[in-house]
Amino acid sequence: MYLSYKFWNLLCVFSVFSLTLRKVFIIIMVSPVVTNQKKEMQRKMKARKSLALALVLSLLLSLVPTMGALAADETFTEAKFDFGTADSAVEAGYTKVSPQTVYNGATGYGWLNDARITLTAGDRANTDALRSDWVTGNTVQDGADITAPANAEDGNYIHYSYPTFVLDVPNGIYTVKTIQGDFSEDTVSGAIVEDMRSFAPYYTSLPNESSVPKGARTTKAGEFRETTKQVAVYDGQLTIALTGTNSRLNAVEVTKVSSASQGTPGIKPTVYVCSDSTAYGSATNKPETGWGNHLAQFMTDAVFVNNTAMGGKSARDYLADGLFNDSVLLNLKPGDYVLIQFGHNDCTPIRPNRYSNPAEFKEWLAKYVDAVRAFGATPILVTPPNRGFTENGNKVEGNTFLNSFQAWTDAQRELAAELDVELVEFNYYTIEYYNHIGWTRYLAEVSSDCTHFKDSAAATLAAGQLSYLLSKADTGLAAYATGTLTEGVTAKPLSTRTLQAAMAKGAALDPNDWTAASYSDLAAALAQGQDVLDHALTKTRSDADAAKAAIETAIQNLISATNTYQFDFGSGATADGYTKVTAADKFTGNAAYGFSVESTVADVDRGTEDALTSDFVTVTGAKFSVKLPAGDYMVKVTAGDAQEASNVGYTMNNAAKKRAGNVNAGSFNAASYPVAIVNGVLEISFLGNNAKVNAIEITPMEPRTAGDTPTLYIIGDSTVTNSAGNVGIDNQRYQGWGAHIGDYMTGIKIDNRAVAGRGIRGFFEADNKMDPLLTTIKPGDYLAIQFGHNDKNATNAGRYSTVPQFKEFLRTAAQGALDRGATPILITVMSHIRNFNESDPKDTSYPLRPFLPDEEIPRSFPEYAQATRDVAAEMGIPCFDLNEVTYQLYQEKGVEWLLANVITADGVHPFEGKGSSFFARIVADGFADLGLEGFSDKVLANRDKVEEVYNQLNSIIPEMFTPESAGAVVNALSALMDALEDPDALQIDVAPLVAALQQAIDNLNLAVTASSDKAMYEPNGTITVTINTNAGIEKPYLVSEAGYGLATTRSKTENPDGTITWTLTFSLATKGDRSLKVFVDGYDTGLTVDFKINNAPTGKAKLYGVSAPGSAKANEPFIVTFKTNQYTEYVRLFNESGMGLAPLSCTYEDEGDMRIWSYVVSVGSAGTRDFQVGVASADRVFTKSTQTVGILVRR
Repeated sequence: MYLSYKFWNLLCVFSVFSLTLRKVFIIIMVSPVVTNQKKEMQRKMKARKSLALALVLSLLLSLVPTMGALAADETFTEAKFDFGTADSAVEAGYTKVSPQTVYNGATGYGWLNDARITLTAGDRANTDALRSDWVTGNTVQDGADITAPANAEDGNYIHYSYPTFVLDVPNGIYTVKTIQGDFSEDTVSGAIVEDMRSFAPYYTSLPNESSVPKGARTTKAGEFRETTKQVAVYDGQLTIALTGTNSRLNAVEVTKVSSASQGTPGIKPTVYVCSDSTAYGSATNKPETGWGNHLAQFMTDAVFVNNTAMGGKSARDYLADGLFNDSVLLNLKPGDYVLIQFGHNDCTPIRPNRYSNPAEFKEWLAKYVDAVRAFGATPILVTPPNRGFTENGNKVEGNTFLNSFQAWTDAQRELAAELDVELVEFNYYTIEYYNHIGWTRYLAEVSSDCTHFKDSAAATLAAGQLSYLLSKADTGLAAYATGTLTEGVTAKPLSTRTLQAAMAKGAALDPNDWTAASYSDLAAALAQGQDVLDHALTKTRSDADAAKAAIETAIQNLISATNTYQFDFGSGATADGYTKVTAADKFTGNAAYGFSVESTVADVDRGTEDALTSDFVTVTGAKFSVKLPAGDYMVKVTAGDAQEASNVGYTMNNAAKKRAGNVNAGSFNAASYPVAIVNGVLEISFLGNNAKVNAIEITPMEPRTAGDTPTLYIIGDSTVTNSAGNVGIDNQRYQGWGAHIGDYMTGIKIDNRAVAGRGIRGFFEADNKMDPLLTTIKPGDYLAIQFGHNDKNATNAGRYSTVPQFKEFLRTAAQGALDRGATPILITVMSHIRNFNESDPKDTSYPLRPFLPDEEIPRSFPEYAQATRDVAAEMGIPCFDLNEVTYQLYQEKGVEWLLANVITADGVHPFEGKGSSFFARIVADGFADLGLEGFSDKVLANRDKVEEVYNQLNSIIPEMFTPESAGAVVNALSALMDALEDPDALQIDVAPLVAALQQAIDNLNLAVTASSDKAMYEPNGTITVTINTNAGIEKPYLVSEAGYGLATTRSKTENPDGTITWTLTFSLATKGDRSLKVFVDGYDTGLTVDFKINNAPTGKAKLYGVSAPGSAKANEPFIVTFKTNQYTEYVRLFNESGMGLAPLSCTYEDEGDMRIWSYVVSVGSAGTRDFQVGVASADRVFTKSTQTVGILVRR
């Protein structure tokens, strides 16, 4: 009722006036949250491909000529692909790729499936099989053109998706060669090979010309463009995007240079700096510099500092331009560190190739973190140094410095917590320091442009501050940082992120489970860690690291000394520390381990020096079992033969772990797999036609710790499952209640693993879905269990359980959750209204239909419902009696109502959508009634994102819209409130009301107008803008294209009709087309005021003089200074061929009647160069002077 009261209060407040909701509220229901969760899941799934998928891949690829096992096998060295039609010739040693070769996880290569892209192929029937044929595809636009304002430097951008070929490979460095061309036609071809630009592809839009793709080149008919690029792969997948207007791809060759998993540390660690001009400085605006140029002064000689920052870069752009790949990843080694500081350029929407909103900013930074970790290095996020501007672009001047990019630094903090990566709060530190020295000293000592460090002294101070923070950070880099505390700034405590994680693991071990003597080392280590936490301001980094190491060592010693099992198979010598297992060891009677009696096994010994791999047992079709205490284990299996090839795979307790695959003679497959033991026995079944096992090692896994957000896991049958299916004589669609339970929960993740047609036996035996669940579930999670529908079916051995068996399965599942710190919730089987034999669903002596209205509805599966209640009472765990609740409901509502509204014609399953939502609400209400501490407050029946809705409504500005359109929003909101107040309303009923509210918001009519008094002004001339608003608006203002609020004089006239006319006067110097945004009371109205500042002075351009350095280094920028009259609008250098040199930047300042130009340019060709000088007025017609500039260009 509290939230409802707040809603009604808002309705009362705004019912008289007009109403607005920010456009972000349009997505009340799910879209932003779901989209971000989907992207994050895709990113994690791509970076962490499952071992099972990799093993399937290795098996299937063994059947593909020339390819071998690509993705999962670290022995991968190269792959070659010949692209063409399905029946064109294939070059020897290459693998065919046609338009029909669509990527899937089994093959590990192919084209990404995009319905918008059509792939075609051709073959010129040339004798050169590699170049004769090719594949091409269309490029599709991903949205509207992004047009930057006239004064933007970056131009307009169009975002595209390309035909993309992918190849699963182990993480590492690769050389990729592409061949592109056509014997018969000219082509414009390009390929983005694992370039970070493929994450944010764009074209540059040129006036009156077709878009030109970055990197594409024209190749004449009969010629072929061969491009070789070295790239770093960190997510297990190499991508090749095909660009160009009629591009061809003939061949791809991929060769591994080095493996990320096998990298070796350098002579000493390198600290890479990935950042912008605040770390790099400017090549042209000296003495401006960046902190990265001075960081080495505050690090010991035991590390290198490699400042790879670049001015003007954002997290997005640094990736897109390949700087991260070329400057960092290709050189990164285990033990290195990467400082990642962005934010300044990320929050500039007028530059679309740099800008990212905070959510996108997190996604870009996550790529850096994943990539650095993949190569064994340590990422460190650094919040950006603050600016001398407020968030709205005004100078701080005499005010307090506040965070200039709050939303972006918040995104960094969120990501650091989500990915458990160290975050250095440079932003907060600089804010504290700037407020200490004040505005005047800030301008004089730190930054004259309110962004960049003005000189070496300022950048050195910043580098020292950052080094001090690094000395407090929770990484190995702290030991090398020598910076000290700066004046006016409070001491910072140690970061204890990893120490606290280690302490949580140690605290999870119950002292009562161990002897006092064995637990004593861990108790002492935990006390040592607590002492560091209690004195974080005075303790050193080495204190924290020592405590963490002591805790981890104590945990490992405690666990390893308790239950580690090592078996050496075969009749030969036994490896030290291992227990010998021969074919004679059978798992019978009281035996702790052995082969099943029916297994056919034999001992073999090759007589080699390695005791572990010399001998083995042939185990084709055999089962090996070990008695183990309940818990989670890592099981490592070594399989192979020193003399002959073998073929082997495994299941463990019926859960697939490794598909059968070949192991070459002299090679040994050694891999580890997590297994959850709940019934006291590990059973390994061996697959393959020539299976051999050398050794098995079983090690208890460390206790898990709770996640940031608890997860509700759900297991059950078709009345619970997410997936929908067709049932009944009318082929109706059904869906289980688990599909909609998340609509009635908040602050908890839902992981519904229910499967149609399953009894609880099948979850343990047929495909063992309990194993992956129990190896995933964490302390603080919940496991909801509902079975009974299929368990009584005595005609299906895979589903049927007797009542005692059913109870034992329930106990085992519940105890598995308890053992891992989770809470099991038993749910009695949902009732049905079908007249059939529950023990034999196909028994034709029954009507096999729903009960008729005049027939009595009996209780469903009463013995299995009671068994569930009994187990819950016996174990003292919560139980929701869904069986009884639904039975009483069915008696009340009757068959006709049930079949018309919530249950399909088969009398068993909920309708897809509304039926699922109906029963989900019943289960959610039942969960709430259980009163579980920490859980019941997560059940929010009938209120999906209610608090979010309130927060959006609470930020309404009522006076911006017409009363009529605002009234429509009030009415839609009132209807939504009525539904939220209805205790019987379903979330699925609320959805259309939210859509209606969204429509009303879309139809809001703005009650604000704005205009300028003229269409053109002279530079620095007076500009008058008139803004009309409703009464109640307190402050209209204008925002520049760069996002900065403009300083204006403001007057106010109250009109007889109750409106207000505002007059704003100001002046601007920047010439060209101007477009100013109109804001009222902090809200963007969406209006702009457009006009032109005259940029066409009359008169002829004239050159007075030019100067340049006598020499310059090839491809490095240098400055040429022009002196002209003020009619000159353009200056240019022309090379010996008469071609103009495009400047990297070109600026001027007027001094009296003279205009002084700084023309920054670079030249690639070495030697003595003579450049002609040209100037032009506004007509851009250059007058070339007889004067030349001579420069010696050095290599």
